[in-house]
Amino acid sequence: TVECGRCDGSGREDCVNCYGEGEEDCEQCGGDGEEDCEECGGAGTVDDCSTCDGEGNDSEGNSCSDCNGSGREDCRNCDGNGKQNCRNCDGNGKQTCGRCDGDRTVECYDCDGDGRVNCYECN
Repeated sequence: TVECGRCDGSGREDCVNCYGEGEEDCEQCGGDGEEDCEECGGAGTVDDCSTCDGEGNDSEGNSCSDCNGSGREDCRNCDGNGKQNCRNCDGNGKQTCGRCDGDRTVECYDCDGDGRVNCYECN
């Protein structure tokens, strides 16, 4: 046998899923770190405005100042933007690589982690 040329005899090589980083894009949020708010479903609003009872206008017919005439209250969970930090990655967009478990390397494909391969010139 001879030293494996793929892994230089170490038996390990960079993980191809995470390119040796140990992390990959979060599966739940696609790597952007956000997901639709679980409270409002991404709408940004929840209930009818308590000031105008969802009408959008005050008793004098003017646009409600609390909801700006929308008739809906902003979601308190997401401050009305419809997004929240991803629960899976806590908003950083990354998760531990599923192939190498964050170790950054995996067993060498050519030598099965042994560091040595058969010498075809010797046979």
